[in-house]
Amino acid sequence: MTILDGSAVDEFRSTILARHIEAEEAFVSGDPRPRMELWSKRDPVTLLWFERFDGSIAGRAAVPVTVRATHVYGREDGEWKVVHRHADNPGTDARSKEDEDE
Repeated sequence: MTILDGSAVDEFRSTILARHIEAEEAFVSGDPRPRMELWSKRDPVTLLWFERFDGSIAGRAAVPVTVRATHVYGREDGEWKVVHRHADNPGTDARSKEDEDE
């Protein structure tokens, strides 16, 4: 496992985030290759975040979607690549419902 210091974390975020956004946009447009090029099997680093986008299923109108995503990255040939990705619907936060009721 690779432990990153502050400057390495910043470098990782700035490098992988732009490539990841580009790959996801290509994937949504029907080109899976950029996304597949992000994948690796070494040096795991895990990031958790929320992805927000407008999504459409089966030709229905696009609606705002939020997913909670976990990405595990590794370095391969000096480049960060995806080892694993998981995303799910975070559901409703019970605390926010309680705040609305007050």
